[in-house]
Amino acid sequence: NLVASAFRYHLKHHLREDPTLAKFHGLSCAGCGLSAWHVIFRRCHYSCSYMALLAEVSSRSTSTGIHLEYIRSYAMLKNMVSNIIGWANHSQVLHVTPEQFRRDFAATVACVLRFMLGSRKMQPHAGGGNRSWSWIYPKDVVARITRKLNRTKMFDERHASYRDTEWAESDLRGPLLEHPIWGRPLQTVESFLRSLAERQAVAYGCPAP
Repeated sequence: NLVASAFRYHLKHHLREDPTLAKFHGLSCAGCGLSAWHVIFRRCHYSCSYMALLAEVSSRSTSTGIHLEYIRSYAMLKNMVSNIIGWANHSQVLHVTPEQFRRDFAATVACVLRFMLGSRKMQPHAGGGNRSWSWIYPKDVVARITRKLNRTKMFDERHASYRDTEWAESDLRGPLLEHPIWGRPLQTVESFLRSLAERQAVAYGCPAP
């Protein structure tokens, strides 16, 4: 989803014409590694901007364009995935996504509040017997803050690309998940993130990403 979002964003017409984004109009790929930089810009003999190249490539093949965006994003993605794996079992880290806030803002806020305001305590079972660990949080406080934030929420659509109608019918995930080299690792990461989200849903009531 992150690669697809970046792909749509970098193809916005007003960005390619915005003088404040001059750094993207030179031989810059905003954080890509050296190998990726060469793979990207040798396509135009080192005489184009990334946005112009992406637009030109994507006009001929959406799959090639999304592959190019994956190459540009690879170093950042690798770092993000490494951090998520490293923090997956950290008791002070909660993993939430923009998709969760868009899908169910109130439920995601409540999930974050349960995590932040709660604590792990030993509780007796309702039917007696052995006690077990439970996540205890102030339900009235969570409900009150969630209601207030839900009434005042605002989304800044200027940076968003998920509602871009130009790509509404395009499959931007398939070319990556089915790629002969990248596909299997990406599927493995997606499966791991899904299991992490399911665990957080049970623990804190987080909505599905």
